[in-house]
Amino acid sequence: MDTFVTSIEELAFAEGVEKGIEKGIEQGRHQTLQEVMLRQLTRRCGPLPESVHHHVLALSPEYLLDLSETLLDFTSLDDLQAWLDHTCPSG
Repeated sequence: MDTFVTSIEELAFAEGVEKGIEKGIEQGRHQTLQEVMLRQLTRRCGPLPESVHHHVLALSPEYLLDLSETLLDFTSLDDLQAWLDHTCPSG
C-alpha cells in the first residue's frame, strides 16, 4: 500500500511541476511580448508617458497581439492613446 501512495504522490508532484513550468513559460512569453511592444511603440510614437506605459503593461497577451498589428497604422502617440481608449477603456 505504501508503494501505491508513493506513486500517487509522485504523479501529483510531477503534474504540479509540469503546471508550474507551463505557467512560467506563459508568463515569460507575456513579458517578452510586453517588452517588444513597448520598444516598437516607442519607436513608432516617441517616448511614452508613464500612464501609457503602464496601460500597455496591463494588456492581456491577446490585446498585445492585436496591438502588434494595429501599431503599424499609427502615426502618433494620439493614435495609440485612441486605440487604448477604444479597445480597453478600463485599463
